[in-house]
Amino acid sequence: MKFLCVVAVIIGLLLPVSVAANNPFTTPSSGTDRAAVDRTVTQSSDNVTPHPLYLLISSLQRDLRRQMTDLAAEIRENPAGTTTIKFLLLVAVFGAVHALGPGHGKAFVCAWFLAHKGGIRKALMFGHLITFMHVLSATLLVLLMLWLGRQLSFAGFQQWEGGIQQFSFMLIILIGAFLLLRTLYDIAKGWRTPDTANQESSPASGSFSALALTAGMIPCPGAALILLFSSSLGIFWLGLVAMPVLALGMGATNSMVGIATIGSRNAILKLTCGSPIIWRYAWQLLALCGSSIVLLLGIVLYTGGLSAAF
Repeated sequence: MKFLCVVAVIIGLLLPVSVAANNPFTTPSSGTDRAAVDRTVTQSSDNVTPHPLYLLISSLQRDLRRQMTDLAAEIRENPAGTTTIKFLLLVAVFGAVHALGPGHGKAFVCAWFLAHKGGIRKALMFGHLITFMHVLSATLLVLLMLWLGRQLSFAGFQQWEGGIQQFSFMLIILIGAFLLLRTLYDIAKGWRTPDTANQESSPASGSFSALALTAGMIPCPGAALILLFSSSLGIFWLGLVAMPVLALGMGATNSMVGIATIGSRNAILKLTCGSPIIWRYAWQLLALCGSSIVLLLGIVLYTGGLSAAF
């Protein structure tokens, strides 16, 4: 019974995950941007029936968005006031709530820790590394658009991010294939037992950072929208200051997903450690599921990007 409960927890962690998510921080000011966001939301609603939890998360984001919009207007008039601190606190909360919605970051965190051992420190590192890279790539892309003299718009951002996304997805496929082959090699070698559970191969440890950086390479639409919004108000500096705060909020949620997955994985292996054979089968199943999810997500994301391009 305990074993079934733990498996249910893992399945519950994976069910809310989807391959893409948009973060409508604020309604874009221009008609072109508004149409781009509306078209994205319409396509999503046509393809998928929103889950009640997702609707709740979206409602919370809208409420936070309104408050942040009001505070940003006040900051434009009085940048030195305490309103800036309130705005940044809301950005952190907004990031944490936004990360609860559908997104590939949680899927990769969950998949990695299904296949590999870890602790709280490693979960915090992985969750925050993905989100900081996610936000940083969006920030650099917006700054590049400014440097090239391009008009800042959400539609323009989406056009620029497409190539980066596809390159990132290709790397994820390669990493997923490597992890799956490594897992199959370990299974064929048959050296994993409860007594050697703490052993970790160096290639797997090295791919930890590679997967986090590659998955986070995809520019964050939410970060871009905050930057675009602050730029439209003439307080672009506020958007830049908000970026690491947003990453911290999002990273906290992703890290909690990692910690929950680690706890579930450890519970399953602990329940089966009385029998080395059952333990080995449990480890093999978890390792295969984790590495396969990384590979399949990369393929789905890449092919989805190609379909959208055509």
